[in-house]
Amino acid sequence: MFGITSYLHKFGVTEDGEDFIGEVLFITAEREDGSRFSHFKTFPTSSAEVDDEGIPYFTDLREEARGRAEKMLARIESGCTVDTIDETLWTEIAPSYGSKAYVDMNMEGVYAELERREG
Repeated sequence: MFGITSYLHKFGVTEDGEDFIGEVLFITAEREDGSRFSHFKTFPTSSAEVDDEGIPYFTDLREEARGRAEKMLARIESGCTVDTIDETLWTEIAPSYGSKAYVDMNMEGVYAELERREG
């Protein structure tokens, strides 16, 4: 199954010093066993700009980003299945919680790798 997912991203700081947080959309693929992949292409829902006086502002791109993501999703769905994706364009991400892939995940190996990197 393919879908559109998002994560939060700090696009910049407002003139009041507050973080401006928005979504970034991306396409995901989930296999029957719950293993999941994210496509490398992302669709930011905002962009940081600076006016003539140097004051930051943020452009709302939600509608455009959603439209572009939906168009890409339709192209992907018409061209392949989750089992035939070109994995050079996709990154494996955490499996769906409670799925077979999640249960089969080697968490000891994951934690050992994290300790190795930090230590």
